Amino acid sequence: IKKMREWFHKTELEKAKQTMKCVLEKHSLTHDDVLYFSFVRNPFDQAYSAWREAQYTHGCQLDFQDFIEKSIDFYTNKKKPKDITEASQLWHLRPQYENLLDEDNKVGVDFVFKFENIEEDFKALFNIIKKRPPNDDLPLIHRNKRPDSEERRDGSSLRFYNEKTEALIREFYRQDFLYFCY
Repeated sequence: IKKMREWFHKTELEKAKQTMKCVLEKHSLTHDDVLYFSFVRNPFDQAYSAWREAQYTHGCQLDFQDFIEKSIDFYTNKKKPKDITEASQLWHLRPQYENLLDEDNKVGVDFVFKFENIEEDFKALFNIIKKRPPNDDLPLIHRNKRPDSEERRDGSSLRFYNEKTEALIREFYRQDFLYFCY
């Protein structure tokens, strides 16, 4: 549990840097030889997705508003996850900027793409690296087969928001809205 808690509080950028350091050393590459990129997601869709993931994967019985209120309180007050289930729920809700900012509070990747534009951005990524996307005439296939998967992608998750949950998400993800222009 102690290691899991320590790992949880490391940012994804720290974890990626640790992994990349090993890869660079193994292949005798430098930082400049590698393209760093990330995909981000609309915070409203991300929070809704975190709730649905908690329901499907972890059996969460909270309604959307209670889940948002309790999760944000838990995360904001830096309470420690008691187990891997709780940690994974919080990881999904975590503001994305925390994972992508470097020591100077600058986005620590070369490119940030948006999940909402995944097909176009995926093609743009291949153009950047000067390669043709595989089957570039075919759309990317979304593999999530859950019943609500389509509504999570088309923005209709907004119907679950009321004034209070919208305000909570706007505040909690304020930096994501700012850094990633949502």
